[in-house]
Amino acid sequence: MNLKNWMGNVTLAGLVGAIVVFIAYMALGWFTNHGENISMPNLKGVKTEQAIVTLENLELRTMIIDSVYHGDLTKNTIAKQDPVAGTNVKEGRIVYLTINSLEEPKASVPQLVDKSFTLGRALLKSRGLSLGQVMYVYDSIGHNLILEQRFEGSSIETGTKLSKGSSIDLVITTNRESLVKKHDSNGLVMQKDSLGNLMDTEFKKRMERLRKMKKLGLEKTDALPLIED
Repeated sequence: MNLKNWMGNVTLAGLVGAIVVFIAYMALGWFTNHGENISMPNLKGVKTEQAIVTLENLELRTMIIDSVYHGDLTKNTIAKQDPVAGTNVKEGRIVYLTINSLEEPKASVPQLVDKSFTLGRALLKSRGLSLGQVMYVYDSIGHNLILEQRFEGSSIETGTKLSKGSSIDLVITTNRESLVKKHDSNGLVMQKDSLGNLMDTEFKKRMERLRKMKKLGLEKTDALPLIED
């Protein structure tokens, strides 16, 4: 084989090799990019079974990784997804789902009676409960001592389960003369709102009953329950 033919064969072989490499590169790119045009749907709020079917139809896999409570969503629906909606993914990609399937979290009412107001507030916060209205009864000796714990107008027992965030009203003692209304010799007083109105209708009715009994000349007004009808 002369030099000219040998050089021609080398050039041809090089050209063929370049074509093979180019084809292999394009094929690799096709396989690598295959399925990238799948756009993740928004599954938040979708029933779990429906979400799984939707992902399977898109040739995507699912994995449930957590359960949470989300008050704005229906039970057994998707609360969170990864990848998020709108993300471009490949076929076969695992989609991680968090399900809204837990019951509404509850909190146990702590023992507040006979504790200080400061400690009572701290106990409520530690249980995930809120401080509601604060009602006062005058005591010349005691101050800021919790006499009663109430929920929605009625006394509530220690250990009762309530939804987290529920408000607990407290009746506490005070020895501050400045809080006592001058025209109410019985010494009962209650925190007022920004307009100066009593914030609890039951307490207001109690005050009216005491005034009526005073007009009738009855002296044992303290024999009446604190905030009962």
